[in-house]
Amino acid sequence: MLGTVLSVVFVLRRLEGDDFGIGLLALAPSRGVWQLLLVMAVIVAATMFVRDWDRLNPDPDGRVNSTFFVFLGTVLAILLFVMWIELPRASFTFTARVFDEPYGVSPDEVGHWGLSVPLLVGIVLLLASRRWPRTSPWKWWTVPFAVGTALALLADPAVRALSEYVPTEHAFLVRVPAESAPYPGSVSQPGWEWQAPGETTVLRVERGPQGPVIAITDGLVGLDGRTGEELWSYRRPSGSVSTAVQAGADRAHVVLYSEPASPRSRDAVADSLRSGRVIVLDTATGEVVEEFDRALEDPGDSFVRVLPEHTAWVRGRNSSLHLEVRGVNGEESLWRFSVPTGKDDMEEGMVCGAERAELYTDGSGRNVLLRVDQILVGYKCADPDDFDDEWQAQELLDTRDERFSARLLSLDPRTGAQNWHRAWDGPVRALYLDDGGPALNEGAGPVITVAGLSDQGTVVLDAADGSDVMAVAGEEEGPSRSVVHADTGGAVVSASEEAWVDQEREDWDQVFHRFDTSGEVSGVVRLPAGEWAGERPSASAYRGPAVVLAGGVALPFRDAADPDPGGTPSLLAAPFKDTDSGPGQATGGASLLAGVAEHWEEPERGFEEEPRPTAVLVPGAVVSYTTHVGERVYGWQP
Repeated sequence: MLGTVLSVVFVLRRLEGDDFGIGLLALAPSRGVWQLLLVMAVIVAATMFVRDWDRLNPDPDGRVNSTFFVFLGTVLAILLFVMWIELPRASFTFTARVFDEPYGVSPDEVGHWGLSVPLLVGIVLLLASRRWPRTSPWKWWTVPFAVGTALALLADPAVRALSEYVPTEHAFLVRVPAESAPYPGSVSQPGWEWQAPGETTVLRVERGPQGPVIAITDGLVGLDGRTGEELWSYRRPSGSVSTAVQAGADRAHVVLYSEPASPRSRDAVADSLRSGRVIVLDTATGEVVEEFDRALEDPGDSFVRVLPEHTAWVRGRNSSLHLEVRGVNGEESLWRFSVPTGKDDMEEGMVCGAERAELYTDGSGRNVLLRVDQILVGYKCADPDDFDDEWQAQELLDTRDERFSARLLSLDPRTGAQNWHRAWDGPVRALYLDDGGPALNEGAGPVITVAGLSDQGTVVLDAADGSDVMAVAGEEEGPSRSVVHADTGGAVVSASEEAWVDQEREDWDQVFHRFDTSGEVSGVVRLPAGEWAGERPSASAYRGPAVVLAGGVALPFRDAADPDPGGTPSLLAAPFKDTDSGPGQATGGASLLAGVAEHWEEPERGFEEEPRPTAVLVPGAVVSYTTHVGERVYGWQP
């Protein structure tokens, strides 16, 4: 009992820090739990001492009377009631499983458990002993008293350690496979199917060196793209984890934590990258490369991304862009880069600035792009002599004023050194940057796509040196177009076109043109998106971004399940043809690849967590799944 009283002092000292003091004894709703536990411990301890002092060694050999059981039984009942009502049942993984609640605990909740446990054990032991404790002679009770007090004081750190302990399941390869499978040139049949273990769901899938790297709700799993066999896994069942995986990277991060999430910021990715124990895995074998504790500060209005060996912080406001690259633990600052607005800050005699920078969850960005091997920053500059004054130039930075020219810098993520630099004439407002995807054409290399250059459409640049590969016509030269894949051998452009000339139906076609670097069309795929007799996806299907292969295109979707939330994850695949099949007509050879119908609950989610049909090209297969709620990943093959 006295140990519990002392434990309250130490726990409050740990939780309150500089605010610790006598003022904490004032009654307040937020202090109700520990104040009640303190009062109960004081009452029990005082009752024992007062009784012992009034009657030395009462009834040393015989049984106690009913008052003993009534008093302690009442205290025990009140304590159990408080623990049941006030203490969270998800503070430990085993209690979270029993009560089917998500595991997670805050320091205050752990402290309440640390105070309740010794008090509970002490009362139970008193009832089991069936006698009041004695304080005389002193040599009989000094040692038990010291032991009991020490055990009560150790309860808090012991409970904290128990609450943070979550068993981890880790399987890895001893050696890297000799070679990975090539990317399939087309898909026409199911190759394999993988189901998430237990009650986990698939959050997302990224391209790994041997096949897909799957982020599930309790960890990461790496598969062989040819067979669907599990190569490695790192899971924390019943625990709280977040993961960071970048397409094609040789490193992946698993963050282990127990504290609940802070209020959501404007960046959904940063919300998942909270402070915790970071495990860095080799994406080829699953081996642990490094592990450390990370304490990220509040990102505020910054975008935070974890790269394989670095952490990048991006913030853009008031025509400025600030980039900071830190060590992988998020603490040591390696280098900084800023785009200020003042004259001569960036280029001699020029005033420069950047429209608000943003990072999107699909990997693309506005005025910034983070790649494994380089970081790209876009901004624009103008000669202040072309304006009435320098302040007018700064005020027009957020407009499409033709006096501004665009700039693009490629920086080394390790040192911040410049790799290459490009410039274009205006008008321009912001540069929309994206990765072209894996190189598919024979002998081709990776590229970067730059949109937002109004007079040039989308420009495709060689990622190695920034040189021009090709340009794709802008909206003024045809229907709305977007580059869905590119490498140094060419690009594939997607466009939405009307399917029926007479406009009696509101259907539309998704049309994909494959261009070589000279701008000549070398193949076309047309997939009607409206209702299609036989094998077309229904009009109620939910569609995801297309995946481009060397020989065709695959479009992920799911047929909506009615009335239950859910659907059948499927893939519509078609080969490139020399000629267009025409409006409303599917390209010859198109095939529908359907999975198994899935059903799920529909809890409240943010926009970034909405279930979406998604497909990813990986070595050995095209994999498809439904984000956040799906339980299966399908590997489609030739």
